Amino acid sequence: IIKSIGMRYGEGLKGNIRQSRRKRIFILVWVIPLLLLAAAAWLDATSSPPLSNWEDAVKEIVEDIRAVPNAEVIWEQDFGGGEEGGYSFGRAAAGTTDGGFLAAGYSNAFKSDTEMASDFDFYVIRTDDSGTALWEHTWGTDLPEELKSVCPTSDGGWLLIGEREPTAARFLDESVDIYLVRIDSNGEKLWDKVYESRTANEQVFSARETEDGGFELPVVTDGTFSIVRIDRNGIKTGETAPLPVYSREESETYWVAPVRSGGFILTGEAMNAGVGFKELLMVRFDARGTKVWERIFGGPKKESGSYVVELQDGGFAAVGVTESGEDENGDLYIVRTDERGGSVWNLSCGTAASESGVQIVETADGRLFAVGESRVEGQSGSGIYVVGINAAGTLEWENIFTRPGMDYLPASLLEVDGGLLVCGTRALGDREFRLSL
Repeated sequence: IIKSIGMRYGEGLKGNIRQSRRKRIFILVWVIPLLLLAAAAWLDATSSPPLSNWEDAVKEIVEDIRAVPNAEVIWEQDFGGGEEGGYSFGRAAAGTTDGGFLAAGYSNAFKSDTEMASDFDFYVIRTDDSGTALWEHTWGTDLPEELKSVCPTSDGGWLLIGEREPTAARFLDESVDIYLVRIDSNGEKLWDKVYESRTANEQVFSARETEDGGFELPVVTDGTFSIVRIDRNGIKTGETAPLPVYSREESETYWVAPVRSGGFILTGEAMNAGVGFKELLMVRFDARGTKVWERIFGGPKKESGSYVVELQDGGFAAVGVTESGEDENGDLYIVRTDERGGSVWNLSCGTAASESGVQIVETADGRLFAVGESRVEGQSGSGIYVVGINAAGTLEWENIFTRPGMDYLPASLLEVDGGLLVCGTRALGDREFRLSL
């Protein structure tokens, strides 16, 4: 299951798998590593000694970045630890009207031993402003579910958005169904709905509440985009005609966000035949599901977008990863456009480690904050990488936050009273993962 989760949720868990494989190889074939170490020691005799672990590497890296002098962790909380450990993944966070927070993801930590291996449910925690849990709930069917995002509703509740596996053989069947749960402000379920997939590759990412209390869902199916409409009770009322996401090459979609004037903005990656690599993709659809424009952005190597947000001026900002910089490990990559998709600026930022972006937010004064993962090649562990950028696209500061012996897998970012709240996953070893704020 660790291998399968790693394949699905990024390099953070894949790194753990690679480390365990290296350990086994070292035990079985110990002569080769000893020879390599001896050769490395001879070649690097005049250079500094190798770093012993990831925390030491980060300390050296942080000395070279523009870190915020007074930045500190105000509080941190973990949730979803069952008696037998288990896996609880954080995917989204939202503010509440009383200054607290809603954290959401999915978990199998509350299952029995026989259920735990494959059966995940939606998992939601409501906290006060200090991160203390006020209530927590899980929702699901008799099959595994994965939460992707939350949509606040006008009555103070939330719509929980995600997927349900159609069979209990979680990682053997590639098709998924759309799964929605509507809850009130106290965490009580109002309804849940399963919308059976028409194909193996149907995905939903977010939602927009409509004036009549219903919702619009952006659905990507086999490289096509459509908008599914449901009423306030979750009954499907219509769908726009599916249109190709990208007209020139095959594409992958990693996030779709609502636009204030109607419609949605999409990001992901698509092949640029001119350079031979995939580049960051942005596509704008209007409220009728008609494509308004499509653009790709990048350099001479690969770029990819993982999240996109509409800005106050009507433009957009997408965050992801680039491999076109001098650092071949990968850097966090941001593209800012105007409302027509024209490039305003792009920025890559990172350290000697490998960084990738997962979410971006805009503040009232027009600054941008982005969060991602920082990982040192060849070392176990990963940290939270956060950057602050002004409206002109200049990097103002960057920070790495970590704890010894733990992996952080950030998933979402929220601006809170001049600070930032990061929701994600913290790995406490190979057999336990916690939803983390």
